[in-house]
Amino acid sequence: MVSKKALIDYFIACAPYFCLFYLSLEVYNYLFIVNNNPEIPEKQRDLKTSFTNWKTVCQEKLPALMVVDFFLWIPFQFANFRFIPSRHRVVGTKVAELFFMILLSFISFNNIGPLRQLMGNYFLINFAIIAIIFLTFF
Repeated sequence: MVSKKALIDYFIACAPYFCLFYLSLEVYNYLFIVNNNPEIPEKQRDLKTSFTNWKTVCQEKLPALMVVDFFLWIPFQFANFRFIPSRHRVVGTKVAELFFMILLSFISFNNIGPLRQLMGNYFLINFAIIAIIFLTFF
C-alpha cells in the first residue's frame, strides 16, 4: 500500500513540484536581483527572458531531479513505514529531506549537463527499465 501511494505521489506531484521550485527561483531572481542590478542590460530585464530561462532550466534539470527523487524517496518511504517505529518517522523523514535538499541544491546550481547525455538518447526507456528492475525488488 505504501509503495502505491509513493508511486502515485511521484508520478502526480514530483514534476509540478520541481517546476514550481524553479519558477519561484526565477521570480525571486527577476524581482530582487535582475531589477535591482544596473549592470544587467535592459533587454535581459524583461519577463519574457525570465520565462525563457525558467523553461530552459526545467528542461535541463527536471530529468536528473526526477531520477534522484525516484531513487531516494520511494525506497525511503518503503523503509520508513516498514522498519522505522512511528515515533521516529518524522526524524527519519527530515534526515532524508536534508539529504534530498543537498542534492537538489547541487543539481540546481551546478552545470551537471543534461541527463540525456549520460544515459543516451533513450532516456525514458532506460528510466523505465531501471524503475521496473527497482520495483521488482521492493
